[in-house]
Amino acid sequence: MAQISVFAVLNLPLHKEELHRFRQLIDLPYENTASESGREVPSTPPLVTEPKPAEIQRINSDPASVPRPASGALKRISWELTCYNRDPPSSFMCGPIGDDLFHWQGTIMGPPDSPYRGGVWFLAIGYPTDYPWKPPKVNFTTRIYHPNIDSNGSISCDILRDQWSPALTVPKVLLSICSFLDNPFGDCNSNAHTECLVPEIAHVYWTDRQRYNATAREWTRRYAI
Repeated sequence: MAQISVFAVLNLPLHKEELHRFRQLIDLPYENTASESGREVPSTPPLVTEPKPAEIQRINSDPASVPRPASGALKRISWELTCYNRDPPSSFMCGPIGDDLFHWQGTIMGPPDSPYRGGVWFLAIGYPTDYPWKPPKVNFTTRIYHPNIDSNGSISCDILRDQWSPALTVPKVLLSICSFLDNPFGDCNSNAHTECLVPEIAHVYWTDRQRYNATAREWTRRYAI
């Protein structure tokens, strides 16, 4: 599993290249509602009360009994969308599918100076009703050659599992994925005891980097351009 610290995610650099081309592929998801109304957007997430265990159990056993969408999660998701629309980065795009704030589509651009350069990948993003106390579900819907992304689009990334923090946001998760494309094992510099989602691809990564890069470029050309 790739190790990405919360602090590393919060300080990831933004890529500026190919912004014009990227924005031609997809329209921005929503207009900046805060700018239109003249209201100032808070710089910190809105306070969301963590659900009690009994409430979570009730939601899981009878989802129909809970008003949809959950108000706390909706407030947080709306805040993330507003902040994203204020200053969208060039390395990815994201936004709701239609009017459903709990289901988003993400699009990321391959990092420059990597075998993924020039590619564009789509991702499905689902928010749980107890967000941000539980992580979102993020899956690739475009094929990619990567040791920690399998053929079903599942991603082995610790911040989407045990290292998730309510301080993180979906835009910051997408930033971490952009970085993780070209650095699939984080700070690990050897294959010893390194967990991964696709061992066959990881073996090529560690033993024949030239072949790995060539295959990643070919998959990028075939599926993501």
